[in-house]
Amino acid sequence: MPEMLNLPQPDVLTLRANGEFHFVLDPRITDPATYRTAFIILLDGDLVMSPEHLGVASMAAVLRRAGFSVRIFEIEHERETRVLQELTKYAPNLACFTLMSLNMPSCISFCEALKESLPNICIACGGPAGTYATREVLEQARNVDIVAVGEGEPTIFDLVQRLYLGESFEGCPGICYRASDGTVHQNAVRHFIHNLDDLPFLQQQLKDGCYEPHSIE
Repeated sequence: MPEMLNLPQPDVLTLRANGEFHFVLDPRITDPATYRTAFIILLDGDLVMSPEHLGVASMAAVLRRAGFSVRIFEIEHERETRVLQELTKYAPNLACFTLMSLNMPSCISFCEALKESLPNICIACGGPAGTYATREVLEQARNVDIVAVGEGEPTIFDLVQRLYLGESFEGCPGICYRASDGTVHQNAVRHFIHNLDDLPFLQQQLKDGCYEPHSIE
């Protein structure tokens, strides 16, 4: 379980006048470790080897620094059933996919199985396909609830806090989401991160765990 950090708590994710973000945990979140996020990487299409997942590692480090529970899962071709079993055991509240255009079919298929195993899970997609084909992802993948656009670190930090608190996605920049009535809503674009020193070191994702064939704790 991630180490709980004593972070300053004046407000939530704040936007400074020059566009920089300040990552601060909402003081209403008293036990972030109980909220579990799974980052899922599909090793197919144009990504068939296990590389350094720098974007995912950075988002995972942002959440871990705030005390949230995070695991990273890789899914090799024809190993979907085993990873689905691991995910079901972990029972994440939020599952996040980084998408390329060529692994959309496998994402659609796996999301359907994931929703069958965990009906209440929230599924979000990002990556190049999410940024450049936002509405198309929601149209084609009916089990996907949210698509992230642009840089993921401030968006995932904002989104996880809203989910923990049961708050609306309305007003969360950088996402397109499916409402409870099935309608699709596109929020405003989120500003770029200007100060990279606001981000934690990527190695933080591994400090409490080790690499296994299908997951990184």
